[in-house]
Amino acid sequence: MNSKTEIRDNIKKIRKELNPAKKESLDKTIIAKINSNSRVQNAETILIYMSHKNEVDIINFISENINKKNLVLPKVNKNNLDLYLIESLEDLEEGAYGIMEPKTSCKSIKPEDIDLAFIPGIAFDKNGHRIGYGKGYYDKLSKDLKCQKIGLAYDFQIVDEIPFESHDVPVDFIISN
Repeated sequence: MNSKTEIRDNIKKIRKELNPAKKESLDKTIIAKINSNSRVQNAETILIYMSHKNEVDIINFISENINKKNLVLPKVNKNNLDLYLIESLEDLEEGAYGIMEPKTSCKSIKPEDIDLAFIPGIAFDKNGHRIGYGKGYYDKLSKDLKCQKIGLAYDFQIVDEIPFESHDVPVDFIISN
């Protein structure tokens, strides 16, 4: 089994080299699967993320659902993620790590009020274990989420096995192309 660092570096390299037209096509396929998923259709309040560094881009899902669902985005607060409801893309500003985040003027949301959560990752395994960027933000947040957690990934991001530790929180299932 490869180390987390080896898996992270390998997948980041593949993702970085992804052809833009191919990426757009894969994103559309994943968005279609998200939109047809009954868990997503039945959820009222969904934790989403703003993609960066060639993650699965869900901006089209956000645009299509911003007036239909309660969409919640994280904002970095020291070593944790605070959650805020967004009502439009105008509610966003550049935040930590150059990622778009909600303004603090948005309504604060508690983790237990989330019906479904999209969790980003660099790599996932078939058991839902994930590798992020190594800061542990989503593992800390996931411990407080009472809902199902969905990993969004390209097929090449799904590996057979990821080493995990007791503080790592797996996703419940993965939607990929």
